[in-house]
Amino acid sequence: MKGMTRRRIEGDTRTKLQIPPPNHSGDVVLTGQNARDVAIAASMVRQIVKESRNHAGITDFIAVPSVTQELKDNFVKFKVKRHCQIQVLFDRLQS
Repeated sequence: MKGMTRRRIEGDTRTKLQIPPPNHSGDVVLTGQNARDVAIAASMVRQIVKESRNHAGITDFIAVPSVTQELKDNFVKFKVKRHCQIQVLFDRLQS
């Protein structure tokens, strides 16, 4: 969380955020004068985390070996069918 965003949350909700340093595990600790302010700050932090996860890129790739002939045949059928659908769309766009 950037410093400006952190200060805005703290100022708007009258809370204090304690965030672990980068590359360290730990919880974000929210403290405030009342439960309502802490709940609002927690909601704001959750929203920021949710948005950042939605913008995160792909981090993992899973490869499944094609060991059976049936799987290989079905993949070829899929590619052909997909290619035909794309070709029909392309033809429609050109006409």
